[in-house]
Amino acid sequence: MLTRCFSLFFLLLAAQAQAGGFLISHPANGRALLLEERSQQVDLKIQDQFAVTTTEQVFYNPSHQRIEGYFAFPVPKGAVVKKFKMEINGRMTEGELLDAGKARKIYEDIVRQMKDPALLEYVEQGLFKVRIFPIEPRRETKIRFTYTEALRADQGMFFYDYVMTSASTRETAGGAFAFKADVQAKGEVRQVYCPSHEVEVLRKSPHQVVVSGESDRHAAKRDLRLYITHSSAQVGMDLLSYKESGEDGFFFFQITPEFQAQQKVQPKDISFVLDVSGSMAGDKLAQAQRALQFCVANLNPEDRFEVIRFSTEAQGLFGKLQQASAGAKVQAKQFINDFRAIGGTNIQDALSMALANSKGERPHSVIFLTDGKPTIGERNESALLGQVSQKVSQHTRIFTFGIGHEINTHLLDKITEQTGAYRSYVTPEEDIEVKVSRFYTKVSSPVMSNLKLDFGSGAVVDQVYPKTLPDLFAGESVTVFGRYRQPGNRKVTLRGTVNGAQVDFSENIELANGGTPHDFIPSLWASRAVGYLLDEIRLHGETQELRQEVVRLARKYGIITPYTSYLILEDEPPIAPRPNPIRPVPQPFPQPQINPRAVQNLGLFDREAVQSNGYAYNWSYSAATKAKEGEAGVAASEDFQTLRMNSTANVSLNLDSTMAYRDKSGVAQNMANMNAMVNGKALYNNGSFWVDPELQQANNANRVDLKFGSEAYFAYLNSNLDAGPYLALGRNVQFLYNNTWVVVTD
Repeated sequence: MLTRCFSLFFLLLAAQAQAGGFLISHPANGRALLLEERSQQVDLKIQDQFAVTTTEQVFYNPSHQRIEGYFAFPVPKGAVVKKFKMEINGRMTEGELLDAGKARKIYEDIVRQMKDPALLEYVEQGLFKVRIFPIEPRRETKIRFTYTEALRADQGMFFYDYVMTSASTRETAGGAFAFKADVQAKGEVRQVYCPSHEVEVLRKSPHQVVVSGESDRHAAKRDLRLYITHSSAQVGMDLLSYKESGEDGFFFFQITPEFQAQQKVQPKDISFVLDVSGSMAGDKLAQAQRALQFCVANLNPEDRFEVIRFSTEAQGLFGKLQQASAGAKVQAKQFINDFRAIGGTNIQDALSMALANSKGERPHSVIFLTDGKPTIGERNESALLGQVSQKVSQHTRIFTFGIGHEINTHLLDKITEQTGAYRSYVTPEEDIEVKVSRFYTKVSSPVMSNLKLDFGSGAVVDQVYPKTLPDLFAGESVTVFGRYRQPGNRKVTLRGTVNGAQVDFSENIELANGGTPHDFIPSLWASRAVGYLLDEIRLHGETQELRQEVVRLARKYGIITPYTSYLILEDEPPIAPRPNPIRPVPQPFPQPQINPRAVQNLGLFDREAVQSNGYAYNWSYSAATKAKEGEAGVAASEDFQTLRMNSTANVSLNLDSTMAYRDKSGVAQNMANMNAMVNGKALYNNGSFWVDPELQQANNANRVDLKFGSEAYFAYLNSNLDAGPYLALGRNVQFLYNNTWVVVTD
């Protein structure tokens, strides 16, 4: 009876779902009203395999009327909820927890009446609902609820989901969102990984990790997901995989040292090399000096180091690697304080002196800071790289810091590429001291170097990123993405060097043959692949094959690149004939035609734009792939490395403005809102339709036409619940599902 009454109640309701739960309400006179979400705070406590989630949401009634309504919260898919408590404006309130079958009817009723399909994303999930009355006019309503659940596990890794996206939030944002997770376990909490959001991870002890974060408007639309690993091994190795029928699988592999690794770090050799040419005068040099002072002060007693300054020529403090004694650190402090900016830039001399220390079996790191191009000594890029290649050992990593924009980014990036290190750039508005100090804190404690992974011959693993694994440092993880052809149980072996000796660690893993929920893996794999390919183009030249592969991956996985933002043009018909000279398309089966959207870069670099087909074009970002210096070259270098190292869905690129454009009417738009990931692939919006680009190759697919909200529409949904995320995109959508071309029209 309650469910029937609740369904009838929706005839008068207007729904606006927010991040987390949502309020469904109506005023006394029947006029539709949408409530505003002001804020949301999530406090999560995880103990071993159980999680207690406490959420506080604040809603605002902007009307002058007292209203009634319901609060509803989609229960995370697969979650086993043990307890649910609800507090509204400080008063405990009873609610009802519905299973997925009962909840589906409520979701459908909302969609039928409100014409908003977004809730169909949750048709396989349960629902908690509670009646709210009164909702006072021009007042806030504070809703606080707590629930307990048992976490699911996959190959020993526990995962937690929190629903962040519901009806009406795809184009509008709720209020401020913040969360904090306190993760504890009887054993060691090895790693807490968040693929959905940028987070700060603070380790309190071997048994406790605290994770926190805040979301911007776009990130707040993604469900929050955490993966927690417990391990007692010296080096933890965890794998998650994802595979769709008929395609190669994807895997995510994480390597994490034990918490006590800080006490087992390898003694290291390190050469600090600083440009003190005339262009470094002023605040740049002062900041760099403070950064080097920090690095030297934090050397371990077993470490050896050298400090090299260079301008017209290079000069070392000790002339060799020196033990990091208290006396040596005092000498280094005075040496660094005496730096004066004068002369030219002799990169050849500086690198030669630093690489003379690359001897023996200990890890040798070169921290190389410069703000200019070589002006003295060897100035040819290829010749300098050749010299580095001849003198560097397998144990040496050259970490480059480019300061400002007047630098040769190709030279610095190729040096780091050759030695398996990282590059960093410090723009004029950034603080050199902060950036170098943070970097040094991360890489100052090497645990294992020269890492290699062996999956055995049976798995047929390929397209692994990064191509060369970085060294493993205390408190850090190495994440690897790749593809596999043969599912099944496998033995993976990690090989590396510890204190000059080779060590092996092995783990039994399973590459899934389907059925896993980890659909975040394909897009993150694609991000790394595109970053690698773009770097190849930028540093070694463009080929047709590289360009085509970037375009293919960008289109399939919704990645914005300098080459293409492949969307459907707004003025094209949603479905246009697509001739196929090899195999004619039977009628009636026209294909959607994907074309490149013209983009106006509203941000950096070129301000000149040419008009074509009514759209504003700006090719400055594409030109950045060829730039060796200047603002464009620096930004492209940082962007591509961000993609190469990406481990979360929230990629923050320096060139975010490349996702901005103006449509024909001159209205500012953002391409970040014009694509959506569903089941590991991207769909694009043309202003009228969401379209699956895989339809271009689906010449033999059957076709189903559905009118949004019709009985046939909901009958199709109930027979194909996995298609819910596609239908949730909108009232006009075309997608390929089980070899069927599904066309939904309003």
